[in-house]
Amino acid sequence: MYRKAMLPSAPGLKVFSLGSLARLSTIMRKQMHYISRFIQETFDDFATFDTSEQHMILHLFMTCLWELEGSYWTYRNLPAQQIEKMMLTLTTYSDLNNLEYLIMNKDEPQDICQLKQVITSLQMHIRATLLDQMRSIILSEVEFVALLALSLWSQSELITTSKPYLNNKEPRQFEGKISRF
Repeated sequence: MYRKAMLPSAPGLKVFSLGSLARLSTIMRKQMHYISRFIQETFDDFATFDTSEQHMILHLFMTCLWELEGSYWTYRNLPAQQIEKMMLTLTTYSDLNNLEYLIMNKDEPQDICQLKQVITSLQMHIRATLLDQMRSIILSEVEFVALLALSLWSQSELITTSKPYLNNKEPRQFEGKISRF
């Protein structure tokens, strides 16, 4: 079931590469246009939001997408025993034993040890909260797509992070297209 990741010589198998922050940033920026366009064309109500609300929704969704997608591709492509490796995108992964590659060429001066601790903590948190659950329920692609759709319109995120919603007693309704989670 699992592809043998990191073995580029095996015929017919996908080749994954270590991800760097610069490469991830490029990938995410390129995805943003297409994801934004998909949301605008799929959900008519998205156009009724002002620009700041649209940006907030996209920002929250991209964070959820990154966590869910990385967990899903890790679940699908890497053996459970490789706990030090986690997919970041469909083609890139991080390795807790080689975080220098991930954070190389950073322009901002940062404490490398502290950054490694943050990345390790985040990766282990994602593994414990998402990836292990995906493995235990044997998540299908259809279920994964449904999970992505639910994360896009997570009302609890919209209510707690958007100032206009803090003053309202009722969350903004999307004409019956979603229900309270």
